[in-house]
Amino acid sequence: MPKIYYDHNNRRLIYTGQEASAAYWDSQWKKSSDIRQLLKSGSRDNLVRKITRRFLKPSREVKVLDGGCGKCQQVVDLQNMGYDAYGIDYASTPTTYY
Repeated sequence: MPKIYYDHNNRRLIYTGQEASAAYWDSQWKKSSDIRQLLKSGSRDNLVRKITRRFLKPSREVKVLDGGCGKCQQVVDLQNMGYDAYGIDYASTPTTYY
């Protein structure tokens, strides 16, 4: 049953439509016809790259773990920048492709 409430501390509306189980997320990934291309496309968001580069010099000796990596696009970006990056997610489907 969907729940909607207002978070007064952070001034935001919270909507929970269904349980975020592994089965739910795996079903979402199966909707993508070309998941490999999606994963390799990288992210359009520069924030993670900028912040990571600010605090860590790119090197294969620097290990980065993205917890809750979802599409793994940040992991791909960090690997392309020269980091030894890994992703872990509640849903196994996206992480098994890359």
